[in-house]
Amino acid sequence: MSPSETKPESKSERCSTCALRGTGCVCSQLQCVNNTPYVTIIRHSKEQGRASNSVRILAASLQNVTVIEHGARYSKPTVLSQNRLDDAVLLFPLLYNPDPMYPPREWPGTPIPQNVIVLDGSWNQTSRMLKKVPHLLSLPRLVVEPLTPSLPRIRTPYFKGGMCTMEATISGLTSFLTTQDIQTLKNNYLCWIDQVRKNS
Repeated sequence: MSPSETKPESKSERCSTCALRGTGCVCSQLQCVNNTPYVTIIRHSKEQGRASNSVRILAASLQNVTVIEHGARYSKPTVLSQNRLDDAVLLFPLLYNPDPMYPPREWPGTPIPQNVIVLDGSWNQTSRMLKKVPHLLSLPRLVVEPLTPSLPRIRTPYFKGGMCTMEATISGLTSFLTTQDIQTLKNNYLCWIDQVRKNS
């Protein structure tokens, strides 16, 4: 099903893809990028129901992407398959590590990873996910800076250099995608956040 086919039928109904209501649905305006490397997003369960969660638009903007839900009550622990961990990097804004047994190491720039793993949640949530999901602590970090100019945000960052998940991922993918593809992702984000603000 294409994003345009998920458009809600009534003004009060939320779109299953972008979570915007009625005529505010932006799915028909989004363009999809054929991305390499693959992107695996581990989203905290508390983010899943938020209309302001940017992962919805990020997932609709990438051809090669998987969203894994983490932390729901009574759910099984999140375990990544070996093929997602091979030649993978962890996108994280800081070289922070909650476990001294695993000193953080930054991705050296080569070789090009096959998979970029992204954690989606608040600072506290992603810090716990980093410890709880096996093997994440041992992955090299793709450390990112805010885009220049930075994208508009719905929430105030918890720390200097903080970004929403989609902005951080776009920043990380600038090392791998064409300038045109990066601009497409930015345009999708701007289209979405503009409508979120109108709805607010």
